[in-house]
Amino acid sequence: MKRREFLKKIGAGTAVALGCHVLDLPYVHAETSSGTRPPNILFILSDQHRFDALGVHGSKYMHTPNLDKLCREGVRFTNTYAAQAVCSPSRASIFSGLYPHTHLVQDNIYGQPDVTSMPEYHMSVTWPLLLQRAGYSTGYIGKWHLGEQAPKCFDEWKGFNSGKSHWLGKSYNSQYRPDWETEQGLDFIKRNKNKPFVLCQSYYPPHTPYTAPKEYWKYYEKGVPDGKPMEYYAAVSDIDMNVGRLIRQLDDLDLLDKTLIIYTSDHGDTFGTRPGGGNKRSAYDESARVPLIIRYPHIFEGGKVPEHLVSNVDIMPTILEVAGVEIPDNLQGRSLVGVMKSKTEEWRTAVCIENREDLDKGGDRSRNANSRGVRTKTHKLILRDKLSIRAKTTRELYDMIRDAGEQKNIYGKEQISVIAPILNWLENWSRATSDDVGLQLVQACRADTGAK
Repeated sequence: MKRREFLKKIGAGTAVALGCHVLDLPYVHAETSSGTRPPNILFILSDQHRFDALGVHGSKYMHTPNLDKLCREGVRFTNTYAAQAVCSPSRASIFSGLYPHTHLVQDNIYGQPDVTSMPEYHMSVTWPLLLQRAGYSTGYIGKWHLGEQAPKCFDEWKGFNSGKSHWLGKSYNSQYRPDWETEQGLDFIKRNKNKPFVLCQSYYPPHTPYTAPKEYWKYYEKGVPDGKPMEYYAAVSDIDMNVGRLIRQLDDLDLLDKTLIIYTSDHGDTFGTRPGGGNKRSAYDESARVPLIIRYPHIFEGGKVPEHLVSNVDIMPTILEVAGVEIPDNLQGRSLVGVMKSKTEEWRTAVCIENREDLDKGGDRSRNANSRGVRTKTHKLILRDKLSIRAKTTRELYDMIRDAGEQKNIYGKEQISVIAPILNWLENWSRATSDDVGLQLVQACRADTGAK
């Protein structure tokens, strides 16, 4: 059975075949069959950017003119979820096209060299590597959080693992790191303008600590709702400004419409409003739902707003298909090209969000609770194998139509007609992706509710 047929059959965008070797994978040179140059790739990744912190998403207080314009000229996905709502696992899924329980990066990485070359992780094949082998010049700038050393898939490396200040010196008295990193990105684009390139521009803000240049405070001093951190939103506006700088550089070099531009984030931010405090590590939308904007007018008509249920494991196959590089059979994501072309094709009916939640505030994450959140078009079911500090119960069900803020847990046997088909989907997805945790959670929930 071919990969595309398999993905369509299971309806979950998954196919597991671990152990493939880079040298065995097919690739094409950075030139199409017609002799024309393939698209450049500008991949912009921010950290902890909530899905709703964009003006185009209806946030009237947000000042994000460049990202809003990118949405109007590109495709804006409204239901995109992190495979796991914490930095390293989510980033590993973005770059590998695999779920965390498969690539095995299930918590943040510190003090390790390079997960893409470590046998204990299944991260040896990434989309920057395949594009590099196809002849692209590859560069990375900013936060990486997948190891302390530069991975070999990047020809130019100006990254760091994590933990650096958002400022190059003392706060507010020095250059803001995203502004400085953008200057490096502009230089990379200019130097590589005559050949196909991949630029991963990765910004640390608006991740904590919330801090941003004072010039952006003015947009929020009178408009941040519910006492939320003003500088968080100001940081988003600074990133928006820098996105505008990158786009103008492409335009000035006559590369804008020849470049696939993707903007997304690794996870969101709950602002500590959920049980246990913290900012992430949960399946609630504030934590797990992220922006995803894709612009490439050569193929995709701008202004589209698909409501499809998307996971960030879908980013890798999407980039490879646009670039004309064959998609490896082991990927668990599914290309979004057909959706963006408005083809009539079957898509997944749900998306799974993995998490490992703290049992206490002691920081011993080896004792974490395993959880799976399943988002359908109408509901979200969250299951845990033990009670964590992130929740008041091990099972939650939310009506996402009537209760988009996920405030009223309606889980119970009286909801069996809703729960049963979600469990069936999770069972199929877990079997297809070899997720033992998912299967165990399904079994426990069925025993609790009597669902078949």
